[in-house]
Amino acid sequence: MKLIYKLLTAVLLLPSLSYAQGNFKPGYVITLKGDTLKGFISEHEWDSNPTSVTFKPDTLHGQQKYTVADIKQFTIDNRVTYKSFSCQISLAAVEENHLFRKDTTTKTATVFLEELQAGKNVSLYAYSDETKKRFFVTEKGTTTPQELLYRVYVLPGNEGRTKTDNIYAQQLGSLALKYGSLTDKLQRTLDDPEYREPNLVKMVSQINGVHNPTFVKKKTNYTKLTLAVLLFSVIAYLVLFKSH
Repeated sequence: MKLIYKLLTAVLLLPSLSYAQGNFKPGYVITLKGDTLKGFISEHEWDSNPTSVTFKPDTLHGQQKYTVADIKQFTIDNRVTYKSFSCQISLAAVEENHLFRKDTTTKTATVFLEELQAGKNVSLYAYSDETKKRFFVTEKGTTTPQELLYRVYVLPGNEGRTKTDNIYAQQLGSLALKYGSLTDKLQRTLDDPEYREPNLVKMVSQINGVHNPTFVKKKTNYTKLTLAVLLFSVIAYLVLFKSH
């Protein structure tokens, strides 16, 4: 009975132990000097882009926190990459319940952008915060990301109606024309665009001449993993309880 109790306790503690260990995954950071430091990075469910990451060189040494002011890039498990950039970020909301009149205000900030595709012509990035999700591009030979602009706002004098400005479609169309990749297929997509990650990855892929874009495997859903472990724990407890 004591052995069963110990096993059950260990199972119930698995979620908390997972969080305590910080979900460290193999990865690396690139310093401002360009040095690559390999080790382990604590991965989380980031609803917003992270402002810092916790890194340790191995399982024996202590942890160190790096912010956007300390490193150029961090990569986790060769599948999730964030790069540090200084860029202009739009501030207007796009959710239906938070719409106002047209707002073109921006702020300049240094942030970690998630790299969605590093292309030969254009690279695509994503940035999320409490306001909304945005997408950015850099052209080859440039280092300052430009936001792919998407605005939804209330028309003045008619508070019941909204207008959508798909400026990003024009931006991508200009890039496609510049790099000789404005096909009829891409033009049809640009004529009826959707400001969502899968669609933007496909459009940027066409600009880069990528015929079968690979979608980056997203971060592990630790909440679901923890709930699964808890469910298993409850079932194990009930089975053991009934058996005695």
